Amino acid sequence: MMNLFLPTSVDLQNQADFQANQRGEITSDQNARLMASVGFQGGCVVLLASFIAFQFLFGMVFFVTISWGEIALVISLVVLLAVFALIFRLGAWPLWQRWSALKRDRENRAIRMGQGQLAYENGKYIAQAAGRDLLLPASANAGGLKPGATYRFYYLEESGFVLSAEELYPASPAQARSSLLGILASANNFQLEDLELNRNGEMTSAQRMKALPSVLFGLLIGAFPVGIGLVFFFVGREENGDLLALLIPALFLLIFAGIGGYMFFNGLLDLMSHAPLVTEGAGRKEKRTSGGKNRRTTYYYVIDGVFFQVGRGAYQALVDGENYRVYALPRTKRLLTIEPL
Repeated sequence: MMNLFLPTSVDLQNQADFQANQRGEITSDQNARLMASVGFQGGCVVLLASFIAFQFLFGMVFFVTISWGEIALVISLVVLLAVFALIFRLGAWPLWQRWSALKRDRENRAIRMGQGQLAYENGKYIAQAAGRDLLLPASANAGGLKPGATYRFYYLEESGFVLSAEELYPASPAQARSSLLGILASANNFQLEDLELNRNGEMTSAQRMKALPSVLFGLLIGAFPVGIGLVFFFVGREENGDLLALLIPALFLLIFAGIGGYMFFNGLLDLMSHAPLVTEGAGRKEKRTSGGKNRRTTYYYVIDGVFFQVGRGAYQALVDGENYRVYALPRTKRLLTIEPL
């Protein structure tokens, strides 16, 4: 049975793979990655939903036309066209284009090669070679490639999917650090001047303001419920004098007050702090998904066992297994800057 999901880690530098590509062949593992990259992770849900929606709407058209006649048919066709437009807007058409390009590439055995490097744009790693941007597998480590090194990429001509990479010129340690630092700075929205200030044990006012959401959220979940609770407490006591019935609501309000107060004062202290928290060590990235229907994914850098929440684009930029130094707000642990060591 075909594996419809990409592995969490892909090694694009497998020697057997690029030797097969040199002969004009595509390996079975590469074929599986291509199928997953073109749609099974990003677009097959759209196609499946499209198929179900089309079946449902065509069935509704048949049903209502028998019952209500030509007017209902016109209305149903309008709805059908609207759903078509929405589905294509959500990505079915680009998916079809990628699928068609990949099909032509595989039929024509259109494997090309070009010299280039790893790059990071729009929240994801890509390969830049032969004057164009090439698509990498959606892996946790950018296919095992390192920023700053020069590779010979084997890719499909029209679709631009990278099959394998052969390292030509390894990056020096200084070059690798510099390239990765530029990527991390872009992904985490900080300037190198901010990093230099953090190295000296200082923070900018803009960095301290990153604690403001914690202050405001602490007020929201702490002070507001407590204020409402006090009103109900006094009103309930005046009406029936039964304080025992108000004990459980009061305990819940105290819990909210404690959580809100903790967040508020931590954020307030960070707003007034002057020196950042410094953490260094081996780094990795981790994501956690919670919730049922409304699933939410949270992304983290984990440096020396300390968790720093980041955005999805920043999560993609970190290279696992390298050593990093992180500068963050002391109490809320909001990441300010990060540098590879």
